[in-house]
Amino acid sequence: MGALTKDAGLPGDAIGKIDIAAICSYVAIHQSQADKAYRYLQNGKLKGRKVSVKRLR
Repeated sequence: MGALTKDAGLPGDAIGKIDIAAICSYVAIHQSQADKAYRYLQNGKLKGRKVSVKRLR
C-alpha cells in the first residue's frame, strides 16, 4: 500500500481490499485512480524488483 500511496501518489481512500497469496496479490483500486496505479506499477519497481501487472475488471 505504501508504494501506491507514497510513490505512485494515490490517495489512501482509493485503495480497497488487498488479497495476498503465495504467488500473486490482488488490490482493489477505485476506477478513477486505476490507470495511474497501472502505469506506475508497469514502469516502476516494488522493493527493487520489477513486478508483473494485469488489470482485471
